[in-house]
Formats: sequence, C-alpha cells, structure tokens
Amino acid sequence: VNTYDSGKRMNRAIQVMEAAEACGDTEDANTLLKALENELADWFTADNDNNAEDKYFYYDENVGSLFGFPQAYYTVDGMTDHHFHYGYFIQAAAQVAFRDPDFIAQYSDIINEVIGDIAYDKKDSSSKYPYLRVFSTYEGHSWAGGYADNDSGNNQESASESLFSWVSLYLWGTLTGNDTYRDAG
Repeated sequence: VNTYDSGKRMNRAIQVMEAAEACGDTEDANTLLKALENELADWFTADNDNNAEDKYFYYDENVGSLFGFPQAYYTVDGMTDHHFHYGYFIQAAAQVAFRDPDFIAQYSDIINEVIGDIAYDKKDSSSKYPYLRVFSTYEGHSWAGGYADNDSGNNQESASESLFSWVSLYLWGTLTGNDTYRDAG
C-alpha cells in the first residue's frame, strides 16, 4: 500500500476510533489505536529484506527531499503531493501522541523528518529542507506539483487535502509543545 492510500486508511481509522471513544467503547478504540501505532511503526522503520511490500521513507540528499515508498501519484518521480500524503501521517502521529506519548517519543525523529519535508523551521539553519517547500507565501496557498514543470502551471488540485496537512501540522505542534510547527500550521 502506498503513502496516499495508507494515509487515507489511517484517517478513516482515526475517525472510527474517535467515534468509539465518544460512545464509550474503549476496547474498540484501543484496538484502533494499536492498529494506527502498528501502521506508523511499519512506515517509520525500514528493514533490509528488499521486500516489494515494504513501506518506508527515504531521504534523497541529491534533491533534498524525503520520499515515501511505495509511491503514489508521482510523489517520487515528480515530487508531487508530498503535503497531501504526509499530512495524513502527521495527523495520525498527532492522534497517537494525544493518546500514547511514549509511542511517539520513539518515532519523533522520523515524524520531524516528514514535517521537515513540507514545512521545516526556517530558524533551523542546519535543516536539509527548503522552508515551506510546497507553500507559496506570495500566492497564499500550496502547490501540488513538485518540480514546477507542468505546462498548465504547478497546480493545487486538492485544497481540502492541502488544508488538512496544515491543520495536522498545527495539531502536532500544539500536542508536542512545538510552537514553530503550530504557528507554521
């Protein structure tokens, strides 16, 4: 399963988990929480068995970007849609952090890498990512196209998923006490 489909599935699981919590169904809510933790852990840890089913993130220093494999919708080949896809991971991490801070402490480094790819802290001069890679402060919105080489422009085909990524960043920053992420979101 690719970055986008995994992200969408995690988002649905979060919604069902929240409904179970609201109904007092702690057993099913905890089952969903553990499933979210397992899915994030699978993405956030890489093994070396070269299995085509592996899910992982890889930083490519030649282009200065974090790529999720397997890709979907040209997220690697065209550097497209990173904030759409990664927003789902940030949201899932924030939801888990809200309920299980110990789990998130284990994976905070990779979560910060995912965030860095779309919105690193410009005060951090050691960052390997460009500031707000996908967001144009001049235009006031994000761009989905990664290389800006589309004949029709750089495009932003999903304003809702773009907004979702920034809301997820806000939530992560709020839950972890990171005012820079909160403010960027």
